Amino acid sequence: MTIKVLIIGAGAVGAFYGSRIAQVQDTQISVICRSNYKAVVANGFNVMSPKFGDYKFIPHHTFANPQEARNSNESWDFIVVSTKALPDVSDDSEILEGLVKKGHTSIVLVQNGLGVEEPYLKRFSGSTILSAVTIVSAEQSSPGFIKHNRWTRISIGPYLPGVVESTSLNDNQKMAIRQNSKFVNLLQRGGISDAQEYRTGNFRWSDGIRLQSMPV
Repeated sequence: MTIKVLIIGAGAVGAFYGSRIAQVQDTQISVICRSNYKAVVANGFNVMSPKFGDYKFIPHHTFANPQEARNSNESWDFIVVSTKALPDVSDDSEILEGLVKKGHTSIVLVQNGLGVEEPYLKRFSGSTILSAVTIVSAEQSSPGFIKHNRWTRISIGPYLPGVVESTSLNDNQKMAIRQNSKFVNLLQRGGISDAQEYRTGNFRWSDGIRLQSMPV
């Protein structure tokens, strides 16, 4: 069965991780672009990496905005949000309205800062939310051109407030752990060997592990 992934925020970080998952058989990776939309529609992404070589990533769909993605009527297995989080300015979870299928779609947050999960939990209370922190040295040197340099590390765990290892899990929480394992496995199969899985949302967020990238 084909795994369908939607990347929201296809700059350096989102496009790079999307390009690696796209290497896995039976996946379809679609993107929502902003300033790089025209370039990606015309030519896809050109990725340059000392580890993976130079290659082209052609998304299954390239959307100019969330409404175009809604109009596609696709059912997404994972929606990866890799935009910069500005919780004091706007509620980014609103972007996902009409894209999340309850009981089916898992939301993967690859965003900077702490506490970014709460708006998504409130808006999509019945859906799985996976929270990631990453260090990735990547930049979008020009629209659609992604340069991956060296570091690539990502740690992901299901966002389960109050759950610790000894907690008895309900069915939804068990599903979140399974979906987390599935997504980490996709990254690993795509060549991201430093994709680390945490089985609860209680992994520690330290000052040394934050979203870091070159300017996009």
